[in-house]
Amino acid sequence: MNIKIVILFAIIGLIFCSASIYCYSYESRYTGLLPLISYPLRKYTLPLAVVGVGFLVASLILYLRMRRV
Repeated sequence: MNIKIVILFAIIGLIFCSASIYCYSYESRYTGLLPLISYPLRKYTLPLAVVGVGFLVASLILYLRMRRV
């Protein structure tokens, strides 16, 4: 394995985790004509977090495997 792949996986994982944080904290002040606060992107938070953590774990495993060899 190349160190560039490990770094790429770690960066992709951080991007997905950052997108998950953004989706969790995003709020919409209006839904149509009603002035209600809603969170329309909360349903994307968990899938983005799972993918991000998956990439981070994969990069950690690849790094440890590369160090051992």
